[in-house]
Amino acid sequence: MRSCILKRYIPVVIFTTAFPDYAVRAIKYACLEYLLKPIQQDELIEAIRKFKEKSTLVAHPQQIETLLHNLKEPNKPKLCIPISGGFAYLNKSEIVMCKAEANYTLIYGLGGEKLLCSKNIGSIEEMLDDENMVRCHKSYLININYVKKIQTRDDCRAYLTDGLFAEISQRKKEELREKLRKLGS
Repeated sequence: MRSCILKRYIPVVIFTTAFPDYAVRAIKYACLEYLLKPIQQDELIEAIRKFKEKSTLVAHPQQIETLLHNLKEPNKPKLCIPISGGFAYLNKSEIVMCKAEANYTLIYGLGGEKLLCSKNIGSIEEMLDDENMVRCHKSYLININYVKKIQTRDDCRAYLTDGLFAEISQRKKEELREKLRKLGS
């Protein structure tokens, strides 16, 4: 994990494109927003709101490196996650689980790596934007590739790699089962 304290101001980038391929998704991890053509009015308004909210946007070298990496290797996207004192690089595929902790998120990686991210779980879910990541509970986001078993009686839980477990809400139980069935076929 690398962190950086040096800051560099750069222009805010909002991508617009007519091609919703993987490269565009990868770009999203390191830019303010992207808009798919034809541009929808509500999406443009949201992008402008984000721009105003980030009027003093500071780009860190890791964010720029992440953007360049994701442009070169769209099938192996990395995330630049804000943590206390800087940023951490994470391979998206190595995230096992995310757990909400008030306005922060604990991110659990392979091998027991754990990071406290300064973004809420909803922001992390949006950043990951992956069919293998499932919000199984208001406080948990799990990678179904690392599910070892699920328990649906009494306390519904998903048991994952490295001894981790996540609560499963009653509303999300069937969605999780369906995704796991698709993964198995």
